[in-house]
Amino acid sequence: MSPREAEELMTALPSKRPEPEYALLLKEELRAKMPTAFFRAFIEPLTVTHSGEETLELIAPDSSIAAHVESRYRHLIEEALQRLEFRGQMSLRAGFKESKASQRAEQSVLVPAGASPASPQETQGTLPVGFVPCPANRDRIEQLCRGEFKGPVLLVGQEGCGKTLLARALVEQDRAGKRRGLFLTLETYLTEFSLACRKKDTISWRTRLRSHDAIAVDDVHYLKAQALRGQEELRNLIDDCEQQGRPLILCSSVHPQQLSLLPDLLSRLNAIPMIELLYPDQAGREQILEAELSKQGLKLPPAQVSFLAKRISRDMRRLKSAAMRLVGRQSQIQRSLSESELRDLSADLFTHSRSLRPAEILEAVAAFYGMTVDSIRGAARDREYALARHLAAFIALEYGGMTQKEAATMIGRKEHGSVAHARRKIERLMDQDLFFRRQVERMIDGLHHKET
Repeated sequence: MSPREAEELMTALPSKRPEPEYALLLKEELRAKMPTAFFRAFIEPLTVTHSGEETLELIAPDSSIAAHVESRYRHLIEEALQRLEFRGQMSLRAGFKESKASQRAEQSVLVPAGASPASPQETQGTLPVGFVPCPANRDRIEQLCRGEFKGPVLLVGQEGCGKTLLARALVEQDRAGKRRGLFLTLETYLTEFSLACRKKDTISWRTRLRSHDAIAVDDVHYLKAQALRGQEELRNLIDDCEQQGRPLILCSSVHPQQLSLLPDLLSRLNAIPMIELLYPDQAGREQILEAELSKQGLKLPPAQVSFLAKRISRDMRRLKSAAMRLVGRQSQIQRSLSESELRDLSADLFTHSRSLRPAEILEAVAAFYGMTVDSIRGAARDREYALARHLAAFIALEYGGMTQKEAATMIGRKEHGSVAHARRKIERLMDQDLFFRRQVERMIDGLHHKET
């Protein structure tokens, strides 16, 4: 079914009732993007309703599924809706069916009905709702949100600092009004460009892409040195947006100088305005955690919010993961958690102060796979050796506090892009294989608690 047919189907269906036809359409889009087991567990149970022309509502059977979908799959859902040319607002909630006894028990933990949860203010001036900047660069980010930067802008920051959230909000903030924005990952951008090249339809593809009022391309740091045509096309997009004053938000985890790119593209990236995002301070992290909890109607005492925010100081996605765990746990026990229970539930998410040395990371990974450190750093291309290198680089970047250059040197590689690819590979594998995730988490926990 074409996007135009999908739009006609959406318009023809009555509002404020379940729409199995459109639900099927959306779910078929998602089925092709997800492992079957995860699709059946988290997407298939969703009920899809369409209220008027502006709002699409996804209803999950319970809060734990809603929280997981919000964290892991919301971006896939939004990308599918873009392909179906749906330009309204999408919301996700849990459809609770607890008994009256359960509801009474929840009132000691959840926000009472009719009360306003003690959450951050819903509007933050010019900042997108849900985005909390570090005070050090708040002014510059507010300038960006007010539209004071014309043309391309480069957002640079470590994983989990809010680049994707900010970029998505900037291009979609006026979606219900005049602005018609488009958010793409680099992978989607290059895939669409490649398909257009094969079909000899690049002119039409460029026209469709540039018909949007604002464009965002995420994960630019994954652009490989050998992707010459992809680099040239991105350079052309930067030039066009520069000339037309069209907002173009590019997101990267590293500075342009650390990327192996063609001189023309590198010069463009160095020339456009760059805003470096930093992790929020303690107060900002508390605000993020409270907001995530309030989405599910959950409120923690200030001391417990402070306890978690103090210990999860990097990668704000971990704060959201902690909130998901709390919601799931408290829905089971129907009482407040103690500090020791909070620690046990979230300890693997804490930012550890002890830095990991390259040698101990390599030794741990070598022992895990039953190979030598030299073989990990060597030239062997067998799958098991490649996976061991990927895992070592992932641990170095995520838990060792190393730069991409340091992680690449550790595994005996010169190209920084190889460790960026390694991180993405391991993240995907951990999402798809829960047993592998647990093994990795135990290894990391053992490294951090190893006596020095």
